[in-house]
Amino acid sequence: MKAAHNLDHKHNVTAKMIEPILDIYAAEGAPFMSSFKNVTPWVVEAQKYVIGDLMEMENHNFNVIDSYEAFSPPSGNFSHAKPTIVEKIDATEIFSYSHQAYNWRTNPKIDAADFYAASEVGAKLKSRQAIYDHFNMNITTENVTESTCQEINEYAQKWFRENWSGDPKVIEQYDQIGQPLEFIEDTNSPSGILWVNEGLIYKNTTESFQVSSRELLSDIDFMVPKAAGMLYCKLMSPARIMEWILVDGLKKNFYWVPRDGEGEVESEESLQFLQ
Repeated sequence: MKAAHNLDHKHNVTAKMIEPILDIYAAEGAPFMSSFKNVTPWVVEAQKYVIGDLMEMENHNFNVIDSYEAFSPPSGNFSHAKPTIVEKIDATEIFSYSHQAYNWRTNPKIDAADFYAASEVGAKLKSRQAIYDHFNMNITTENVTESTCQEINEYAQKWFRENWSGDPKVIEQYDQIGQPLEFIEDTNSPSGILWVNEGLIYKNTTESFQVSSRELLSDIDFMVPKAAGMLYCKLMSPARIMEWILVDGLKKNFYWVPRDGEGEVESEESLQFLQ
């Protein structure tokens, strides 16, 4: 009986630790989770962010419908998917498309990746300008600016902090000693086929971990009507941000053991976290 009690206790303790992590993975739309329904919840949130203040329009509802699409370089369903706006009697439906890319070492047969969240989330969205134009409004006269992928990434970090249901001390620890995430200006992709095959840009400067999204924005009067009014972003998901805050962002100050010229550890304090 005592052994069973101990097992139950360990299960309860572990569940409390794991459930907040799984909740964030679910927001990413991780295909390896049972909760995955061919939808990327974070891309739905990203599209809502792009809609912006119009979400608060009186007597009007928005319904964002995302579809996860398969992709194998250099082309695939995700390459050709095009977001649309469809007006229904009771709501305006916006159809977005998404695809998550993972490090090949996350394969269960290998299971040796440095991180397990998506290395990027590809999001095909309708632009803010296109949405305003749908309602015969102009973002310039409404004093509204177009969304950027950089803003969505910054929002992802804010969203994670507000929705993390685990121990708040892990975020406090990161804020005190972690290597900060720095979302820098987007990197423009000149065409759709290049955008879909180009990855999110990461750069570890040791002072910060810089992230630049691959971005493709088309005007509402683009020469190819089907491709007009689009905002394509390669995004950092809340799950990858979580992994950075809980693990990778601590490595510089917690895991990197300073050594002198002879390869000996400089101090016992350096090893405290590794023990």
